[in-house]
Parts: sequence; C-alpha cells; structure tokens
Amino acid sequence: MKERFILLVVTRNAPGVLSRVSSLLRRKLFNIDSLTVGRAICNRESRFTIVIEGNKVEANKAALLIERLVEIRSVKVMKPELCLRREIVLATVKVDSPAQTKILHEAEDAVLSQELSQNGNLITIELIDTSQKLDAFLVKIEASSIEVIDWVRSGVIAMEQA
Repeated sequence: MKERFILLVVTRNAPGVLSRVSSLLRRKLFNIDSLTVGRAICNRESRFTIVIEGNKVEANKAALLIERLVEIRSVKVMKPELCLRREIVLATVKVDSPAQTKILHEAEDAVLSQELSQNGNLITIELIDTSQKLDAFLVKIEASSIEVIDWVRSGVIAMEQA
C-alpha cells in the first residue's frame, strides 16, 4: 500500500548536495512529491524536507541511500501525521462580486491567511497550513467560480513534534 513519508535530512551546507540527493532518488526510481531546503540553525548545515510516496520498506531504503552520502549528518523517516508540517501558498484570485468576496473570506478563515495586495478585483493572498487544508481551500475557491489567476506552492516543511 502506498503511503506518504517525510524524510527529515540534515546536511553539510555545500554546493551540489541538493543535486546529489535528488539524483540519487531519481536513479533509484523514487518519486519526490515535495522537496524543500533551507538553512538550519547553524549556517554550516541545511535541512531538507523530502516527501516521497511508497511503503515503509521503500522509505527506509531511501533514507539508507541518502545517509551514505558524505555530506549527510542525519536522516529520519517520519509519517506525516507524526510531524509538525506546513506549506505556503501565494495566490492571486479575481473576485467579481460581493458574494465571491464573502466566499473567499469564509474559505480563508479555514486556514491561516493574509491578504497581501489588492488591485481592483484582483486579490493576492498568502495561505499557510497543511497540504490537505490548502488543497481543500483551492477546491472550495474553484467550485465557487472565483477565478484563480496565478498560484505557487512552497512545498512541505516539517519537523518532529517537541
């Protein structure tokens, strides 16, 4: 049975590490559902959040492959529900009526949101939540005839719960 797993990877912050990690997973036929990289607390390290689909054996195999790379400090395999995880969406929507504005604001109440700009009937919003809640938001907006002009998603970031 296919499930999603999150690989939390800490690496040495060096040129080419992202390429080596993604190429390794590609060569072994792992499909990367989401990949986000940023600096760790220590600027000499980076944190990767990699979401892959497969079973537990495949997720552990991916982790073992990544661990073998020289720059890797640590790799943890986590089930998504055991992590704190968030994703960011920036979206520009076209709102043509007060009813659509009301639907937009009701949908925004379901996620952490903020209006970034408005130019006439175009509104750019920032949404932060789990991938599932953001998916539900976008489905609700599209079902309400609010036109999505443009949108971009950050990819998942995750960390272990304290």
